[in-house]
Amino acid sequence: MHIQIVLFDGFDLLDAIAPYEVFCAAQMYTGEDLHVELVTAEGARLVSSGIGGLQIRPAEGLIQKRGDSFWCLAHPVR
Repeated sequence: MHIQIVLFDGFDLLDAIAPYEVFCAAQMYTGEDLHVELVTAEGARLVSSGIGGLQIRPAEGLIQKRGDSFWCLAHPVR
């Protein structure tokens, strides 16, 4: 399974990092074929978190045409 956590400017750190860690742990403990990555809708670029301004540069953009994909959205802090 291909898991993409989609980051937006102003994302909440826990909304991105917590699912990333959980899915990575699931792969480690179950042996399932899980590929987890952070992405943006626009492609590789710097994305700043809402609190603290931590910047993350996902390696690629959202891949929408995969049959085995699961998306998790890290939405902006309000």
